[in-house]
Amino acid sequence: PYMNDSSHSYIAWNFLARPQFFDVQKYAGDGGNNTIQHDLGVEPGFIMIKSISSADSWWCYHAELPNEVLYISSTSGALSAPGWITVDDSSFSFNGNGNSFNRNGSDYVAYLFAKDTPYVKSGKYTATGGGSTVNVGFKPRWVLIKKSSSSSNWFIIRSEEHTSELQSR
Repeated sequence: PYMNDSSHSYIAWNFLARPQFFDVQKYAGDGGNNTIQHDLGVEPGFIMIKSISSADSWWCYHAELPNEVLYISSTSGALSAPGWITVDDSSFSFNGNGNSFNRNGSDYVAYLFAKDTPYVKSGKYTATGGGSTVNVGFKPRWVLIKKSSSSSNWFIIRSEEHTSELQSR
């Protein structure tokens, strides 16, 4: 993949770490029942995990798919992974499986988005074909969508309005 090629254009997003919105945690893998504390203050709805010491895939947890996993580098739908992760309002834990999200001796970063607060929503919807409207209770500035039932790309929808609203709270 391209990351700094002069013949390509790029866009980047930065999220402000705040309780009930977004958090970043680094941790050392232990290959076992690792528990990592977070600062969301609420249950995560979406977590992206990446090894920063190896080329492993991004593992993605979604609250609506607790026994499945999504991979950012894949177009595959959600894959069965019963019990791979447990989450609550102060931590997330791995249940005895080292794999590429908790390998002993590897370092990781986890990006956590809250599940359901006035600032962020993590959920699912069923498409109706020909266009779907999903009411989340506010006008979102950034939306990440992935079809979980079968192969598809990941999609990002963004709005450039209200760019400093969250910072002023």
